[in-house]
Amino acid sequence: MNWTEKQQKVIDSRNKNLLISAAAGSGKTAVLVERIKNIIIQDKVDVRELLVVTFTKAAASEMKEKIAKAISKAAMEYPEEAEYLLKQMDRINGANISTFDSFAQSIVRNYYYVINIESGLGICDEGESAVFQKEAMDKTFEEFFESEDTEFLEFLNAYSKAKGDDAIKESLIALYKKIRTLPFGLEDLRDMIDGLHMSEESFFEGKQGKALYENLIRDIKLAERYFKSVYELITSEGHEDLRELACVAKQDLDNLTALEDLSFEEIGEALKEFKYQTFSPKLKGPSFKDIEDEVKKIRDKLGKGHVKNINKKYFSESIKDMVESVNATKDKAEILFKIIERFHEEYGNMKTEKGLMDFSDGTYFAINILENEEVAGEIKNKFKYIFIDEYQDSNYLQERLISLIKRENNLFMVGDIKQSIYKFRMAEPEIFQEKYDLYSEERDENSEKIDLNDNFRSKREVINFVNALFEDLMEGYSDDVALHEGNVYEGPLNYKTELHIVDGKVDEDAGISDELKSMKEKELEALAAAEVIEESLGKMIFDVKTGEKRPLQKSDITVLLRSRSSGMPEYYNALMDKGIDAYILGSEGYFDTIEIMTFMDLIHVISNPKQDIKLLSTLRSEIFGFDIDELIKIRIENKKGSFYDAFVGYEKDDEIRHKIDKTLVSLKDWSEKSRYMRVDEFVWMLMRESGYYALSGTLPGGRQRQANLRVLVERAKAIGEKHDGTLNDFLTYEESVYLKKVKVPQASIAGEGDDTVKIMTIHNSKGLEYPMVLVGGLGHKFNIKSGGDWHIDKDMGIGLKDVNLQQRYSKKTILQGLIEEKHKREGLEEEIRILYVACTRAKDRLVLFAGSKDWYSKEKDMARGNVSPEDYLKLVYPVLCKKKQAVDIIVHERRDMEHLLTGAKEAVSREEKLIEIEKYREERDASLKKFVDERLSYKYPHEDEYALKSKYSVSELNSKNYDNYDVKGSFKSPDFAKAKKELSGTDIGTVMHVVMQHIDFNEALKSLNEGSEYIESFVEDMKTKEIISREEFEMVNCDKIKGFFASDIGKRAAVSERLSKEKAFTMLHEIDGKEVMVQGVIDCFFEEAGEVVLIDYKTNRNTDGIEDLYRTQTELYKKAIEESTGKRVKEVYLYLFSRNREIKM
Repeated sequence: MNWTEKQQKVIDSRNKNLLISAAAGSGKTAVLVERIKNIIIQDKVDVRELLVVTFTKAAASEMKEKIAKAISKAAMEYPEEAEYLLKQMDRINGANISTFDSFAQSIVRNYYYVINIESGLGICDEGESAVFQKEAMDKTFEEFFESEDTEFLEFLNAYSKAKGDDAIKESLIALYKKIRTLPFGLEDLRDMIDGLHMSEESFFEGKQGKALYENLIRDIKLAERYFKSVYELITSEGHEDLRELACVAKQDLDNLTALEDLSFEEIGEALKEFKYQTFSPKLKGPSFKDIEDEVKKIRDKLGKGHVKNINKKYFSESIKDMVESVNATKDKAEILFKIIERFHEEYGNMKTEKGLMDFSDGTYFAINILENEEVAGEIKNKFKYIFIDEYQDSNYLQERLISLIKRENNLFMVGDIKQSIYKFRMAEPEIFQEKYDLYSEERDENSEKIDLNDNFRSKREVINFVNALFEDLMEGYSDDVALHEGNVYEGPLNYKTELHIVDGKVDEDAGISDELKSMKEKELEALAAAEVIEESLGKMIFDVKTGEKRPLQKSDITVLLRSRSSGMPEYYNALMDKGIDAYILGSEGYFDTIEIMTFMDLIHVISNPKQDIKLLSTLRSEIFGFDIDELIKIRIENKKGSFYDAFVGYEKDDEIRHKIDKTLVSLKDWSEKSRYMRVDEFVWMLMRESGYYALSGTLPGGRQRQANLRVLVERAKAIGEKHDGTLNDFLTYEESVYLKKVKVPQASIAGEGDDTVKIMTIHNSKGLEYPMVLVGGLGHKFNIKSGGDWHIDKDMGIGLKDVNLQQRYSKKTILQGLIEEKHKREGLEEEIRILYVACTRAKDRLVLFAGSKDWYSKEKDMARGNVSPEDYLKLVYPVLCKKKQAVDIIVHERRDMEHLLTGAKEAVSREEKLIEIEKYREERDASLKKFVDERLSYKYPHEDEYALKSKYSVSELNSKNYDNYDVKGSFKSPDFAKAKKELSGTDIGTVMHVVMQHIDFNEALKSLNEGSEYIESFVEDMKTKEIISREEFEMVNCDKIKGFFASDIGKRAAVSERLSKEKAFTMLHEIDGKEVMVQGVIDCFFEEAGEVVLIDYKTNRNTDGIEDLYRTQTELYKKAIEESTGKRVKEVYLYLFSRNREIKM
């Protein structure tokens, strides 16, 4: 591959910390993989000596796959290195290429004893965490209420806004999550609260005072912008008679600009005396009438109004009063800390009881472990190079973790701050920016930053648009970080970016149809966008990678939206209505689908039928089929009490009574089954017996509905495996996931390669690229949350409302306001970065769509930037109005869109486009035909070896020798389709093996001699710790285990010199003259006088001929032991639990 000069520098640089700022489409992943490959090949660094971390499992898996592919290719290119590289290939799966969380968890797994925590902790998923957090906060509140803590009650009275405590509990949990991303967690919160004791001097000298002054200057600049708009309006073309008035307007602007050079106090004094220039009538020439209303609106309402707000916001009270108000919140903050601290303990206890840790626990535990210098030194020595992909998404906790294991010059960080879009996951793009600024100064000879900004993805028109837009929107968007054309294409197929604005104004006199008149703005936008997509199908594009022209297909197009609520269903329906196949990728709202809501209501009713809303929903559904009239008759008959009571007691209509009886019988039957069936088995049984699964398949979208229902069974299975598995556990968990708005996607039933238009969120599109990208919903308001009674910021501390119940006042403190404004600003910056990600997905054509309720009434103000940037359209339109060379702006009015409903079109027919696309496909397929034919007609020269696998288990080889199995008809039904499980011999054997693996042989033998109940207690403890399930516990026969330790072979094993249990092995073994890999697990072996005795456990009920049945298996075990230990196996035994005896082989 031909690397650019900068890319080659990234690949070749050594002995330095490198920060790579890699713009969209710059090939950063390819460069990263090439650098890793070269380090392995040229520097002879073992892949196990590399640490590569990223932020998602998918990204880590993809990275591992690409590195493996690069090494494999290198092994063919450099045969002299093949042996070394093949070893690296073998080691790639065990290499440290993972997410941050997985790496932290691996440290905990290996060094848990350093900080005295339990080994083998499982991971709490997002849903479980939500459940535990709710329970922990409920328990925390109960404890405070029971203790009658007056300070706590006063805290609640001050900050609880509504009936009940749910809102304040959720706010506290959200605060806790934020705290857990800080480097020192609760210690950081403690320091913030201790800082709520400041003087005027310390306030102004600290970060809070600096932020206050910066906010003031920012507000002054906004006022300047309004007065500049007035000046530009007066000096615009056609107003030459207003030159003297322009001078007066310029004086207002200059007076405001001069404030920027003053101190905070001086600005306050200047604003008290601030005088505006007079627009006297003699200065207003004839043309002033044309702009008089607009000038008045901008100058008086916006400009002067904003200056008035500045005075009120910053200077309505003294700095002394502001600081005292902040200090007055310290007592409330102390109560807040007590609540958070107690909640942290309760939440931790719940996780400990379940043997779980959450993701932040994993990182904190790892950090605590690495504070041990010996462990940190060991890991530091292990990794010669550390790579962090998507570095812009790091947080300070992860940064602290890396700081404990990095060397002075072995850190490689790659990312793009312009694509940091995960603030909601606590990413801190400031980390990237701080390091970028530091490395740019070149003060550290061990550190360097390199910019990769050649874009190899997008055509010139897309690149020009992106640069034109974001050089105005993004702070610091200089030539160093702007996109440069990497693949230069000079042909005609270079499409200019388009901005489509759909005006939703309803003109009553326009004579439009009721259908068009009633369409909502989102539907109208989607309708116009679908038309653009239809017209685009079949247009030619030039594929730079293949060097060929081809027509645009459905699979080349993606629709990107900020969120599902930005119009995802509307876009999907509009495309499908046009016959354009579409697919919503990674769509959320799983619990909002009608099939899941209906079925969950049924489960709730089975658990507790006295839930009227859920009962009515279930009765009205297709499951029981009651119609509205029948339900009304039931209620009228008994208006008092619950609907359930009315339902059970209804007698008037025999036909309805019959339906009620049938329903109650079904509910009772299912309720009884739920008590003894595993929850996933019960859910699947219920789907089948109720007929709801089959019925869902007959409805529109049946495949998707059934797929969603199958996912519910799998979720039930997962919950059952982690918890007690009761129906109540399942309902509690799913209810919490729903209420906490945990994102659960619908089941995927379409493949990535299907010829469909993909619809997805911008976040889902990260890392992807498409020939045509349509970014929709740009008129949808941002959801930037900044309210609340408290905020924390790592720099400024914690800000709370100053609430005084005795004096009956509540006010926002200056510190709370500063943090709130910072969060608003950061939220807007994130929205800009999200738009950047969306625009940079496009290869050939970029189209933007925005809806507006009444476009022409807003256009002028929007063009001048005199509106608040509350959506993308208001953000980009002022910029694009000045840069029309980069974009075509097209407005669609509702009254002109009737033809989109009727189907009348002037464009090329859809059939002609489809013929053109099909012609291309035929030409493409013809070029592949010869290749495919050659491949399919190829005859393998060693067909006789084809049936021989490369790897066998011991059980397979044992079975091959004894022809005692039949592969015909052995297909398993999927897990979700299994009915109630019968306990098989295999199940019993498995659980007995697990017990024998964990039990202490010495203690077991000792308990037999002393008459204690160690074995029973041990097995009970395994159930408590969830090593075995409740059902498995019931399978364990402790008398059989005692029988083993009472036997001669059991006693010998218990007192042996060295005992090994459940030892896995892999070895080469010859079959039919060919070497194959054999793997297996040996139950037990022990040493006596330097030789080995082997025991293989068996739970078979039928033991006739058992020695012959397992002879091959035990011979392979014997060979494996002798090859691995170098010691002779002197005796081999089968131990038969069903017969309480051993058999010597």
